[in-house]
Amino acid sequence: MLIRVTEPYIRLGGKIISEEQIAQLVDEIKQVLGESVEEPVIERELRLFFSYGVGISEAKRGVLKKLGDQQSKILSGIGGDKNLLDVKDGEFSINLKVKIMSVDTKTVTVDGESKEIYYGIMADESAALPFTAWQDFGLEKNSVLSIKSAYVKGFRGELQINLGNNTEVENLKSGELKNLTPERLAEYQQQREVEVGQLKPGMSNITVIGRVINVEAREVTVKDTKKTVFSGSLGDSSGKVQFSAWHNFNLKPGDVIQIDKCYVKSWRGIPQLSFDESSNVDFKEDTSLPSLEQINTGAVRQLIDFEDLGGGFDTSIEGVVLELRSGSGLIKRCPDCRRVLQDNQCMVHGAKTDGLIDIRVKAIVDDGTGSFMAVLGGALTEEILGISSDEYRNNIDEPGYSDEIVTQLKDKMLTQRYRLRGNVTRDNFGLMMIVQEISPIETDIKLETEKILDELRGI
Repeated sequence: MLIRVTEPYIRLGGKIISEEQIAQLVDEIKQVLGESVEEPVIERELRLFFSYGVGISEAKRGVLKKLGDQQSKILSGIGGDKNLLDVKDGEFSINLKVKIMSVDTKTVTVDGESKEIYYGIMADESAALPFTAWQDFGLEKNSVLSIKSAYVKGFRGELQINLGNNTEVENLKSGELKNLTPERLAEYQQQREVEVGQLKPGMSNITVIGRVINVEAREVTVKDTKKTVFSGSLGDSSGKVQFSAWHNFNLKPGDVIQIDKCYVKSWRGIPQLSFDESSNVDFKEDTSLPSLEQINTGAVRQLIDFEDLGGGFDTSIEGVVLELRSGSGLIKRCPDCRRVLQDNQCMVHGAKTDGLIDIRVKAIVDDGTGSFMAVLGGALTEEILGISSDEYRNNIDEPGYSDEIVTQLKDKMLTQRYRLRGNVTRDNFGLMMIVQEISPIETDIKLETEKILDELRGI
């Protein structure tokens, strides 16, 4: 039986979540998890996510990820009948109906022995993806196939279909894929140009045009071999992205470049552009792109932009501070790893009597399209309060001082509109920004009030 709490609803940003909605969400999650998790546990975790200001869909995904036992994880990987558009990394035993667009062979070394494998591109009515066949299935270009028990792996930021020892392949008539028209095939083969602000992990064989912001060479070790990678960032009018170039293209700040055949990976949840010697890099005389100064200033983006992208590099969002979360104000950090101490305990290094005194803000910010957690470090928090580190470190043991700091932060920040700049990432509780810059936005209270009233009246 589902245990209810006395609250009639939960307020999440500008939305209200009713008990009926919570019960429905619990039922939906229960259907996925089965009998392994009890309903009160699901409800408790949902309410925890909501208390962090997480949206409904993000909370649902977070609970499923947190409570899913090993059995449910295994079952979730069994694909069954799939379209190429719907496959996910790690799925196995998937069944497909596809057309082979291209096929070639190459020799690889597996366990010290040379092996010939087959690779190419396959397509159905929904998408086209690269494939690798680890044995000879008699694949031919333009053949239409039924494939059973294939599996999916990520490679260089994109999904790849693999045909292994357990895979079965059967030839079909071309009419089985009647919606895979010549126009559709031509669309798959055409290289897409994507704006920087729309890049997301998994994209491949794309064209990106942008202005180089910065670049530096660094040495890394890949499979016991030292390589030089050129890391930096580039941007256009839609946003900025970090890149890794695995070849020396002699890039310099300010260069406008067109990169063909590049792909997008994820780095700490943030899209990252990658390209190498197989990519084409052309230098352009494009004056339509913003200048370096304009790109560095950055356009303000909406939080909803990042729901699908997963995160964003060095971006700006404007929003209102709705709430200061627990953990705001004066804190103590572990002197060894700088993690925040809980009851003078570090989760890695155990009990600490010499915690480092620090200050921070954990705020829920809403930009009108959604809410996110904004984390401000010591320097920005000191700036907002107008105090120095010496002041709060000398007074931390004064009775009531810690509570007074939190009260001051609430007085200064709650309902205030800010422009925040930093990296947007995603964790179990939703989207989060580690804030690098923050500035208040002056608001015309009368104008804002009239706007809200017009919305309520349906004008």
